[in-house]
Amino acid sequence: MILGFLFGGMAAALGGRMVGVGLIIAATASGAMLFLSYLDLTVPALDDHDSDVRVLFFNVQADNTASSDQIVTAAMAADPDIIVFAEAAGVLPSLDRLQAEYKFVSPCTAEKCELLIATNLRVIRFWQLQLNPIWTERYAVLEFENPNGEQVFLAANHLAKPWMSGISEAEIAKLIAQYNWLAGPVVAVGDYNMAPWSLPMRQIIKQTGFRASRGHPATWPVAAGPFAIPIDQILVRGGARATQVTLFGEGAHSNHLGFIADLAIVPPVKE
Repeated sequence: MILGFLFGGMAAALGGRMVGVGLIIAATASGAMLFLSYLDLTVPALDDHDSDVRVLFFNVQADNTASSDQIVTAAMAADPDIIVFAEAAGVLPSLDRLQAEYKFVSPCTAEKCELLIATNLRVIRFWQLQLNPIWTERYAVLEFENPNGEQVFLAANHLAKPWMSGISEAEIAKLIAQYNWLAGPVVAVGDYNMAPWSLPMRQIIKQTGFRASRGHPATWPVAAGPFAIPIDQILVRGGARATQVTLFGEGAHSNHLGFIADLAIVPPVKE
C-alpha cells in the first residue's frame, strides 16, 4: 500500500494524474481486501473470560546455549502450564532444571532436540512426527487434561520457510492432514515462518478450520523492532480461545520473540 501510494503520488506529480489516481485506488483496494481476509481468518482475544491454561512458546535458537539458564528461569517465572521450545537444543544445558520442575518433559538429547514440551498437567498421550525429510521431529502433539477435566490437544510445529519449493508445499499438505485428524478443543503453536495473512498460512487456516489470534504481537526478527512480523503464532479451534497473548523472551538473545497465551475452553460457536 505504501509503495502504491508513493508511486501514485509520483505519477500524479509528473503529470500522469489518471495513472497516479489508478495506482492509489488499486493500492487501497488491495489493502482493504487483505485486511478483510485477515479479519475472516482471525478471532479476537476473549478478554472477558477466565483462562484455564497458560501456554508459553519460544524459538530459543539452537546455538543460543549461553542464554539457556536465563531462558529457563524466565519461562518458569511466567508460571505456564505448558512450555514449548523450538530449536530446543539451545536449552539443553538447563534440561535438568526442566526435568526437576515438570512431571513430563518430552525427549530431548544432544543428537536430536527440535521441539521440547514440558508440563505438569496430566498427559494422556504424546507423539512426534516428521513433516519434511530435512528437519525431522518438528511436529509434536500433546493430548492433556486441563484443570477443568477437559481433554485438549496441543500441536506444536516448526515449519520450513515457505519459499523452499519442493519442501514447503509437501510439508504444509502433511500439516493440514495432521491438523484435521485432531478432534475437540485444539491449540496449535509454532514457528510458522510466515505471517497469518500470507497465502500459505491462509491455506492452512481455511482447510483446517483453525483461526489465528487477531492482533498477535510481532515476533521476528527481533532487530526489526516495530517492523517485525508475527511468524510465531497460536491457532485455535473447537472451543479453544485465547484470552490474552503477550510477548516473551526480550533480552534472551534469540532472533525471535516468543509469546505467552492464556487460553479458555468455551463451547464452540456454530457457523
